[in-house]
Amino acid sequence: MSLEFSIRKIAQTRLLATFFFKAIPFRQKNIMNIAEIICLDKKYSTTRSLVRQIPTMESNSGDEFPTSLFMTPGEGRQGAGGLRTKGYFKRARPQKPLITVVTVVCNGETHLESAILSVINQTYDNIEYIIIDGASKDGTLELIRRYELTIDYWLSENDMGIYDAMNKAVTLATGDFIYFLGADDLLIAGAISKMVELIVEKMLSGTIYYGDVYMPGKHKLYDGEFTKYKLVKRNICHQSIFYPRSVFLKTRYNLCYSVLADYELNLRLIAFMNFVYLPVLVAYYNDTGVSSSHIDSCFVRDRLKIIKDNFGKYFFYICWFRRLLGSAKSRLMAPKR
Repeated sequence: MSLEFSIRKIAQTRLLATFFFKAIPFRQKNIMNIAEIICLDKKYSTTRSLVRQIPTMESNSGDEFPTSLFMTPGEGRQGAGGLRTKGYFKRARPQKPLITVVTVVCNGETHLESAILSVINQTYDNIEYIIIDGASKDGTLELIRRYELTIDYWLSENDMGIYDAMNKAVTLATGDFIYFLGADDLLIAGAISKMVELIVEKMLSGTIYYGDVYMPGKHKLYDGEFTKYKLVKRNICHQSIFYPRSVFLKTRYNLCYSVLADYELNLRLIAFMNFVYLPVLVAYYNDTGVSSSHIDSCFVRDRLKIIKDNFGKYFFYICWFRRLLGSAKSRLMAPKR
């Protein structure tokens, strides 16, 4: 049975259910509670748990960035679609937080299908999948359309780079946590279930969770628990982090940084949020991609200021002194001729 046929069949069933509820009103509440979770296709993580009720996105007075279920067309819009446009939505359930997975892509037809399959074949069944395409000129858009009924929302239009696309995606996200998967990266089978199991056990407010990734190019893991000192030296891999959606109601990626805006964000967040390491292998991270092979000159220029602004001068000078000691130790231990 095709997914398109399933959608039509469910629509017909809902019409019959509406008539039934009118005929027997005293049963309506109980039946609706049973029927409100819809499975369109049990094969895929993104089609096993949907609802027809449009989510109401509550906002607090301190929120700077509202959430939108759909996005007004931007420059060069080539299309938009997904389950949302057909009236299907997602919501959190007890012990089943909604996880939003975001993939941003531009001219990525070579790898994108593998990334999509790694998401929709997850064992966890409460996943919202959003794809933002930067007006690709290759076959990316055709590939997205092929998987449209396993994607919650996608759009294709011009953007100002990776982080502009990510900022669009977090505007559209309704999950409890947001996870970013590169178009040339792969989620490990069962990774989201394992992360959610540990997150639910802890469920600490104001907490960002992260695990490990494997880098095939270097044949090694990246890379255990991060202290503030370790984060000052190098970033937590973006593909290992589960951010609470509340983070992006307060802030966004800084578009001044073309490659390392996620690093700058983490340096800001760790100053006032908890980062909790969970020993889970989350993804295969393509360590030959853009962020691994390009230098972000603006970030290099601003790095010391970012550290000072977010950690204070005292912490900055401790880091500087530790680095100085490490450099001196290396020189002392260097082999002499």
